[in-house]
Amino acid sequence: MKNGLEEGTDFVVLPITVWSPLVLWYGSNQEFRRSAIKNLDEELEIELFPLQIVVKLEPAIVLQPSRKKVDSAELSFSRILTVKEVKRKCCMDLMVRTMNKIRLWHVRNVAVCLEDDLDLSLEELNVQSGDTLVLERQSRQGIWPRGELNGDDEPKIIEEFDIVPGMAGLKNLGNTCFMNSGLQCLSNTDILTEYFSTKRWCVDVNTENPLGFSGNVAKEYNRLIDALWPLDPDFKSNSPRYVVEPRKFKSMIGMWNQDFGGFRQQDSQEFLGFLLDGLHEDLNRVKDKPFTPNPDFDGQPDEELAQIYWENYLKRNQSIIQELFAGQLRSTRESDCGKKSVTFDPYTFLSLPLPMDDERGIEIIFFYLDQTIKPQKFSILIDREEGTTEELYEKISEYSGVKVDHIYLASMDHGYFDHKSFIFDEFKTVRDCMNAYEVRGKSEEMNITDHTSEEEAPKKKRKRVYCNVSALHRKISTTKIYIFTPYSTSLFSCPFILSYKRKNTTYRDLYDQIHEQLQWMLEPKKDLNGNIRRKIEYKGYPFKLSVTTMDGTCCPYCPWYKFCTGCEIEISDEVVGNEFDHESTIAIDWKIDLKDLHYIRTESRSWYEQHPSIEEHWNKLNKPIPLDRVVSWFNQEEDMEVYCGTCEKDEHNIKKMDLWNTPPILIVHLKRFQFYNNRWKKSNRLVEFPLEGLDVTDWIISETEEEDNIYDLYACVNHYGRLGGGHYTAFGIPKAHPGEWHCFDDSRVTPIPEDKYEEEIVSPAGYLLFYRRRNFDPQNLLSFDPPTEQEVSAILKTIPEPPEGEDLRNPNAPANNSNNKSTCSKMLT
Repeated sequence: MKNGLEEGTDFVVLPITVWSPLVLWYGSNQEFRRSAIKNLDEELEIELFPLQIVVKLEPAIVLQPSRKKVDSAELSFSRILTVKEVKRKCCMDLMVRTMNKIRLWHVRNVAVCLEDDLDLSLEELNVQSGDTLVLERQSRQGIWPRGELNGDDEPKIIEEFDIVPGMAGLKNLGNTCFMNSGLQCLSNTDILTEYFSTKRWCVDVNTENPLGFSGNVAKEYNRLIDALWPLDPDFKSNSPRYVVEPRKFKSMIGMWNQDFGGFRQQDSQEFLGFLLDGLHEDLNRVKDKPFTPNPDFDGQPDEELAQIYWENYLKRNQSIIQELFAGQLRSTRESDCGKKSVTFDPYTFLSLPLPMDDERGIEIIFFYLDQTIKPQKFSILIDREEGTTEELYEKISEYSGVKVDHIYLASMDHGYFDHKSFIFDEFKTVRDCMNAYEVRGKSEEMNITDHTSEEEAPKKKRKRVYCNVSALHRKISTTKIYIFTPYSTSLFSCPFILSYKRKNTTYRDLYDQIHEQLQWMLEPKKDLNGNIRRKIEYKGYPFKLSVTTMDGTCCPYCPWYKFCTGCEIEISDEVVGNEFDHESTIAIDWKIDLKDLHYIRTESRSWYEQHPSIEEHWNKLNKPIPLDRVVSWFNQEEDMEVYCGTCEKDEHNIKKMDLWNTPPILIVHLKRFQFYNNRWKKSNRLVEFPLEGLDVTDWIISETEEEDNIYDLYACVNHYGRLGGGHYTAFGIPKAHPGEWHCFDDSRVTPIPEDKYEEEIVSPAGYLLFYRRRNFDPQNLLSFDPPTEQEVSAILKTIPEPPEGEDLRNPNAPANNSNNKSTCSKMLT
């Protein structure tokens, strides 16, 4: 929260018992949790502004197996917390397992050890927001990184470290790795960095461009470059690893483009596209853009037409961004009526679509009726266009050895089924990862693509022999603080399909069948020596059955105001009725503590057996493809229907894209994220690209000098993980270490062993490739002298301040949560 806010005007303080139902009824994404504390005068007050403090860990902890480093965090503390309580919270948040062999330091201008003040509060020690706390870890050899204490009261002077320009890390502010990776690649573009660090950009800044940002994008980017490339030799770092926090740059970008204003994961290419476009318009030397209509194609030679298009482009666009990154594409379109169109368009990114395989790989996890048998995971290849659901069922039957009419196919979201989980009328609705279940039998004469209701099945006379109902494992717990009901539900393990005979099955039979089917979960646990460690003792059934909604949260029949978690199924000899429909399921509410149960832990990969088809099909679908082949895919002709103004009707057209020329800095964008069958997918294909000597002569259709077509890679952006999340990193060759590749992973900058260049850099994670033309002379673009300090100061005053934007701090960051022991309240802004 911003300072200076007034209660009753800017926010309202509400107790949690009032706030919780308001959120439940109306929803809210604006919530600030605050605590009531007693100040030094023993008066009760709500602490509106807890202390925001950066806590650093020395040395950092490396998590396994991700190799991710934990070195710092921005945390929030109540000023009444003692040093001992702060130390405990720091250890928990920074994943330090023990408080032994840990010392806490307070750093402002000097570092002071707080180990003798464990019972004093932060307020008594005059700790303020913006200060730094250092959590120092003793080594196994008993050595303290900051040295032994002298026993006197003199504060320890902070050690200073030299900074190597261009070797700084960028702090992750919360899902900002997409931004950090792109910025590191631009930072390693030497000519652009020199242009900004020598203030030459001030000569070109255009504050009147209606398409620009009044020079603010260029100004903030310059500040960031100054921080990454400090020219003052007296500027030192208080840490061996120099890290820059791009918070102001992030906030500025978020003001101008709301897509980057929050803290969700974004696309690095889209961010770089916006940044380069913003820098271009802020540095555009053309103050008054004329209207420049491009000519229609009338049989002109390509060279002549391309030159006209380029000259028209330069009449409106002249900047260092255009000079470095802009090239030309030729677009040709011919229709059946004989009309031909040729245009030449500028580009900044050479976006290359990765080829789509003819076959589609679907991973199936198969659950056997006998749940003591481990589920099996296998891969099935089906034709992408001609594949059918029937073919998929036949393949599952072949791999599992279970007949088709004894298989249920299901999709699962968030650990449970929904009412659409078993409907796959079209093959394109089948997901890439599915569950399949063995059942005792299906309804006779029913379509195998329909498993929910008889009304949707073919209009034939049917006799339903078996009833198949989804069942999920649930644990009901009570909570001390609640509004309407003290009960809360949580799901665990994997749901399964309960298959029973429709005729003469009683509710007692239902209990007995589930009890027998889940005996494996009740087996006594043993230690490493095979001795029984814990035996489960219970009377009757160790669970009760309830009818609940598909997500297991509430009853599908009771009105909402009763807050029923599911009506209990009584044990009786009454025949099972029709209470289970496509909107309800059976919840198995366990009476036994989860630690005593055997159950499937889906976070582990050991709960299923992996079939050899997984590796076999993965290798088949992910064969490496050379970069030249991807370019040839880009150049393929495309059939399309376009309205013809001459014929006044839709005509069949053939469209073709060709590379006319390439810029000095060529950014190759491998389009790993593709929209197919109304769903975004990520391709993990390995594209083989050279680190040196990329010859693009065969790519270009214009006549150029052969020596102008050789490029060398100097940086790249990588994306690891799944679509919608994952992690971005960058590789680059810093100017301080010519020819040596380094990995820029947020705040970490580490060298890559020379013998690992090909293995590390040329990987399935490659996303944006930055190539520099080998014979490119960058000094031609910096032929003018840089401005003086007085000129720079005068030019900066002409750049208007951007409009004040909202506080863009990550709402999920730990800094917004106070961990006090006193009464909690919430504020509604």
